Formats: sequence, structure tokens, C-alpha cells
Amino acid sequence: AQWAVTLPQTIWKGDGTGDAATPQPCALLSSIPLPLHARGGGGHSSISMSKALLHKAQAVRAAVQGVVSALEYLRRHLHGGSHAYALAPSRTKDHGTLLLSGPQLGYSYPTLLVEYEVHGGGYDARGVSVPLLPVVGIGYSNDIAWGLTTGYSKTIDSFIETTCSTAQQAAGTCKANQYLHNNQWQDMSCRNETFNYRAAAEGIPAGPAILNVSEQICRTVHGPIVARDDTAGMARSVQYAMFQHEIDTIEGIRLWNKAHSFADFLAGAQLVTWNENVTVATRDGHIGYFHPGLFPQRPGTTDMRLPSPGTGEYDLGANLPFSSLPHDVDPPQ
Repeated sequence: AQWAVTLPQTIWKGDGTGDAATPQPCALLSSIPLPLHARGGGGHSSISMSKALLHKAQAVRAAVQGVVSALEYLRRHLHGGSHAYALAPSRTKDHGTLLLSGPQLGYSYPTLLVEYEVHGGGYDARGVSVPLLPVVGIGYSNDIAWGLTTGYSKTIDSFIETTCSTAQQAAGTCKANQYLHNNQWQDMSCRNETFNYRAAAEGIPAGPAILNVSEQICRTVHGPIVARDDTAGMARSVQYAMFQHEIDTIEGIRLWNKAHSFADFLAGAQLVTWNENVTVATRDGHIGYFHPGLFPQRPGTTDMRLPSPGTGEYDLGANLPFSSLPHDVDPPQ
């Protein structure tokens, strides 16, 4: 009963320089068809996108108050979370480095990690890993120990594409499966894909995959189309920073399994494309923290809570260099 919830305007159409004509996510937000909100994978806040929620703010006020109270109650009683610690030789009794790695996966992932070790051919490591990963993901050797926890940085971006609407197709302005990028109509890359699936009585799949459905899968320069409205001439695409570099991380972790020094570890860390937190301790007296992965540079006007216009002015730049990513090596405290 003590909570008062208001929904102030916090996203402005202007860019702060007085030029209200500059394309901004908020101006785009007001025109996004609801079907484009319906599917996930956008890397944005679905609550921020929902026009329906904004229009019905007063009607859901009581429900919002209940949610806020429940979350506050949860916050007061919430404990846990992954953690890792590395201690330098100056702070341990035997003057060796020490690493504690605690990836707190919880009881909902009972078989996510398995324990094993690899020896031979230059490998000498023991620890835990995801089943079928050919290297030890979190572990140690005679000379090095490393731990991983989830990074949580934003590496997925969502774009609202301007597509050739059915009316424009009828007028001959553009063609089906075209989108506007850098002031030119571009062809999407499309293919037909057949998905086989099993019958699911009461939601439980059973029997062989005798059913199938065909879907047209299309991509823009940003990534796959996950929702579209051809009548409105709009679609939503998703750009994933790790696209076509998904397994590069295995090569980096493979080098950790063979590492004998901090320099060997660093060479592997620069190959990691997954977004992780990495803590390391080596027998040669070094400790460190790294936040590796692929992090694209975004235009300064990008509002990462919302999808950006896909017409070109919000396209992502090159990935940040490894040296610019968060890290700390042999800190004084």
C-alpha cells in the first residue's frame, strides 16, 4: 500500500541537440505493429516495446503495484549468484596463487556440467565441462587454474527493418522480400526450410518425427527476420555478435588446457567469443580477471533497451579490441 507507481516519459524523440527530425528509437517505437513484439530473441526489453502496456498503464496500475511489492520482497530474501576469487602469492600462506571458482548453476541444471580430465598430446587438465565439449571448460593443470561465470553483457541487437509492403509491391515500387538499407532496396537472403517434429499429445512429444512444416527463412544485412508485417511494411531482425564465430571459443579454451604460463593463458583468452567472466591464477605468480567476447561498437544515439531502425544509420561498427575489454591483472588489492 506504500507504493505509488507512475510511468513518466523517459525516452525523447530528439537527440538532445534540438534536431527533432533525427530518427530516434522512440519515434520508431510508436509505429511498431504489435505482431513484431510477439516473438523473442531481440535482446531488448519487451516491456519497453509494448504499446499495449503503455496505452493501458492506468488499467494495470494495481497489478504493477503488486509486482513491485513482490520483487521488493524477493530482493530482501535473495541470495546466491556465481562468484570467483583469485589470490596473489603475497596473500597466501604458502606464497602460491589460489583460485576459487563457483559457477552457481542451481538445481535447475543438474546435468549441465560433467567432470572429466584430459591427458596426453600436450594436454594435462582436469575439471568440469559441458557434455561433448572436447576440452575442460573450467579447471586446472599443473601450472594454471581458470574459472568461468556468465558475462551477461549485451551482444544481441534488434532492428526494425523497412520492408516492401504489399501496397508498394502492387504499385511496382519494390519487390517482395526487399528491405530499405542505405536508401536502396536490397534483396533479403531467403531459403525454404522444412522442420520435422513429433506429435505432442497434451504437450508431451511422442513417437517418430512424422510431422513437418515448411517455413521461409529470410535474412537482412543485420540478421534473420524473426517477425514481420507485410501490410505495414515492417519486420524485426536480430543481429548476433557471435554469428559464425560460435565455436571459436573452443580453440581458446583448448589453449588453456595446454597452458604453462600466464602468457599462454592470455593467448587463449583473446580467442574466446562467448561473453564470459574469466578468473585465472597461474603457478608463475599471476592472477587476473577478463571479460572476453565479441562486443560491437554502437552509434552513440543507440538506445539499447529498444530495437534500432534498420535503414543504415544505426548499423553496428567493428568489435572492440581485446585490449579495450574489462580486465585486471595482478591488482594491488
